[in-house]
Amino acid sequence: MPLQHVPIHDVHYLSLGRHGDLRNDLGYPLFWTGSGVGLDYDGAELWLEIEASYNEYEPWISIDVDGTQVSRLALDRGSNDVCLFRGLDTGTIKHVRVLKETQFMHEDPSQTCIVRGLRCDDGQFHPPASPTLRLEFVGDSITSGEGLEGARTTEHYCSMIFGARHGYPCLVADEMNADFRVISQAGWGIVCDCENNPHCTIPSIYERVCAPARGKTNAELQSDAPYRFDDWPADAVIINLGTNDATAFLWHQWTDPSTGEQFELRTGKNHEPLPEDLEFIETAVNRFLRTVRKRNPHAVILWCYGMLGNRLEPILRRAVEHHATSTGDGLVRYVPLPACSTDDLGACQHPGRVCHQSAAAILVRILREMLHR
Repeated sequence: MPLQHVPIHDVHYLSLGRHGDLRNDLGYPLFWTGSGVGLDYDGAELWLEIEASYNEYEPWISIDVDGTQVSRLALDRGSNDVCLFRGLDTGTIKHVRVLKETQFMHEDPSQTCIVRGLRCDDGQFHPPASPTLRLEFVGDSITSGEGLEGARTTEHYCSMIFGARHGYPCLVADEMNADFRVISQAGWGIVCDCENNPHCTIPSIYERVCAPARGKTNAELQSDAPYRFDDWPADAVIINLGTNDATAFLWHQWTDPSTGEQFELRTGKNHEPLPEDLEFIETAVNRFLRTVRKRNPHAVILWCYGMLGNRLEPILRRAVEHHATSTGDGLVRYVPLPACSTDDLGACQHPGRVCHQSAAAILVRILREMLHR
């Protein structure tokens, strides 16, 4: 029988990932790593209509059916018809999850990835169960899953090597039967990016839906709108930042070619970070923790670090513990994560799946302890 088209907003679906107001005619936007849709459908065949635009970095998506990954693919420019499943039993509910594997590539700011609708047979859509636990993950390339796909020998930065499905945010969420949202950018840090650019920081964009997104379509999708934290109150916020700030100490001074503005995290004669620059980072950590607590008044907050070096661990630990003691906040904790061994590296010298699994196991244990789950 011919398949029928159904707009995404006309069916029951679970929205995964940060988004603005969904009362629009464009569809459901997928901005960040791990954004997507959850569907429960009892027909025999189901296709996804998803539209993408980009100049350089194509979005990738993965598809799970009943908890098993069945497909992973890159999207073409324009409209894409993606088979979620076909030829299955009619009358049996299939649990489908579509995840955006790639982060928002800030180097390609006008890119879009929008779920428009579905094509289906005469089955019924059922309301997906909403997980009772909500986890927010904040980070950089590690949280974005850079290196989890592609060969270990791959050294070229590209969309293909990103993978949300096997990253520690998704692993933690699946183990705890939780909904999860991610805000992460490769190379970005607490006070600057890995090349000392002070404008590429996660704290500066944390309170917006997806501030790096630009262009008319993204504006219509409210990418730069204030993120409505109250609409999705997180039970825990897991922050993994500091790796790129540590790298910046080894990089040369950044100069804005337009304004001449300069910034640099500096080292002394012994190649150790200068105390005043470490203090600058510590102040920024405390400031960001205050922002996260303001926006998530009841959440457990974990600051984790260490998968790709631990040069800044003393200052990060001190900042987190100072915040906890000075504010009396017993729901804030510093969590060291195991370093990635050479054998566990994935593409682009980033942590592979074994390292992400180890990190996820630690976070699950601590979250269950602190959330009494």
